[in-house]
Amino acid sequence: MMFMQRGLALLISVFLLNGCAFFGTDNSLPPMALKDIKPQAGVVEQWSVRAGDGTDGEYLQFVPARINDAIYVADASGEVTKLSTKDGNKLWQVDIELPISAGVGQGAGLLFLGTSQGEVVALKPDNGQLVWRVKVSSEVLSAPQAAGNVVVTHTGDGNVFGLDAVSGAVIWTYKGNPPSLTLRGSSPPVVLADHVIMGFANGRVAILNILNGQKVWEHTLSVAQGGSELQRLVDVKGSVIEQGGVVYMVNYQGNVAAVEIARSEVLWERTMSSYRSIALDSNALYITDADGVVWALDRTTGSTLWQQQDLQRRALSAPSIWEDYILVGDFDGYLHVLSADEGKIIGRDHIASGAIDAQPLSDVDGVYVLSTKGNVAKVLVERLK
Repeated sequence: MMFMQRGLALLISVFLLNGCAFFGTDNSLPPMALKDIKPQAGVVEQWSVRAGDGTDGEYLQFVPARINDAIYVADASGEVTKLSTKDGNKLWQVDIELPISAGVGQGAGLLFLGTSQGEVVALKPDNGQLVWRVKVSSEVLSAPQAAGNVVVTHTGDGNVFGLDAVSGAVIWTYKGNPPSLTLRGSSPPVVLADHVIMGFANGRVAILNILNGQKVWEHTLSVAQGGSELQRLVDVKGSVIEQGGVVYMVNYQGNVAAVEIARSEVLWERTMSSYRSIALDSNALYITDADGVVWALDRTTGSTLWQQQDLQRRALSAPSIWEDYILVGDFDGYLHVLSADEGKIIGRDHIASGAIDAQPLSDVDGVYVLSTKGNVAKVLVERLK
């Protein structure tokens, strides 16, 4: 198993045990040095700005959010910033004076943040004005999301809350029943029109009715095994994906699988270990595994289309798809460009101070990259002649 055998150099693995955090590192193998490449694609920086202080050295998974022509980012100290997608100009910046641990989420015409003090905060996107704040059961470690009039948030103790988008009042609570030891962080809610898909630290993925929190479907991705608590970690930490009635999911020290919801039929399943979100296009499922290997799997069969092993132990972000490219960031601020058809590294650029830990946000007009030190950049990828 990755954690017991090699671990991740330079990335602190953070765990929660009975509410207390402890840190472990294994430096037996260093990050793989970058190999020289013959660039076939260039990373073109449209703009780059500093928006706050990032994670402030904490293991927090901040993600950017886009609404119309603006990008929203947060930092650990409480600053929330709105940037123009056109040129990166700051449209507003507010300090909510709370320690932010997750964000930025969106929906129902609002922005949402989670705090390390166990609160969910809603702001107006046009000016950053506070709309409401509400207490939940523990710190919030993934960005809350909303659909309709319900805001869904996943807390560090494994609970899921449905909140009223207008007032913040708790509508329902779902108990996730986490094990005593889990990876730090929580799977972000994936909200659809009438339900929400959640991954849990016990290796399960569930679909909940978004109006009342009732479980309507569940699949056990893997069961904890091994003699030690570390060996028994099976957390689902990244976002799962639902498309065409099929849920695609992966967990740590477990499996990757495609499951048809209507019949609860496993279409395919294979061994995999990842604590990152996955990406999906019409042909393939893309995964950054726990060792830093990037995989492309056939979405119909799960068979390997390619794997890229030259970025191992570089603490890669989740992959992002933009046009014909797969993009991943690393601990040193590099953005790597892989060809989607064969996984070859065809470009890279050092675009950020600090690690690129958040999954790059791909959109029709470019890719938005957020670093752990608060650098935000908009980039394009262009094929070189």
